[in-house]
Amino acid sequence: MKNQYSKRLCKKDGVERTLKVHSVLHCTNNGCHGMTVNRDENASKNMLMLLIECKLRSQPRSLAFSRPRM
Repeated sequence: MKNQYSKRLCKKDGVERTLKVHSVLHCTNNGCHGMTVNRDENASKNMLMLLIECKLRSQPRSLAFSRPRM
């Protein structure tokens, strides 16, 4: 599998950088204090928040997050 990259604009200094888009990401900007983002952990937190929101409101999942029925 090839590493995939994405170009992102740094919020601190406005410089465009090429970043890996898989797994754990580390900020290389000196002003970020070594921020680390685990994409899998972040995705699981987002999914949990969507589930909790649906259950609290007693609503079905949004169509964007549902599989089509056959």
